Amino acid sequence: MRRFTSQNGVNYIQMLLVIVTAGIIAALAVPYLLNQGVEELQELARQRVERIALAQEVYFETHGVFTMERDSLLTALADSTDLIDPTSDYPFLIGTANAGQDYSISSTGNFYILMVTEDRLDQLQVARQKWHDYQLSLGAQGERRNP
Repeated sequence: MRRFTSQNGVNYIQMLLVIVTAGIIAALAVPYLLNQGVEELQELARQRVERIALAQEVYFETHGVFTMERDSLLTALADSTDLIDPTSDYPFLIGTANAGQDYSISSTGNFYILMVTEDRLDQLQVARQKWHDYQLSLGAQGERRNP
């Protein structure tokens, strides 16, 4: 019976084991490496939603209501790309409710993010206090505004 060996002394079973092992390692590593880019985009989307929420609170401090107008939020955002969801390249959906006293920010892509007023209650209390203080300072000057 003939032995299955190459000229170098490595038999075909050993070569098959090396190829199968390399295939298993590749099958485990490739999805992990592909997900790295997706996870970075998702984290960037979370950060942008946080910045939009902060811009809403800054707007609230001087106007007493939240806004859906993107141009109004741009005054508090460093970059207009903060309004774009990096996972889908579409703008975030920004909404208000209760006569502008509540807001919501949501993503439009496959990775869903939703932030509402209640998610940032501590910051909202600070914004409402600043609005109140702002109104008091205007009242002292006779220029009080209603939302």
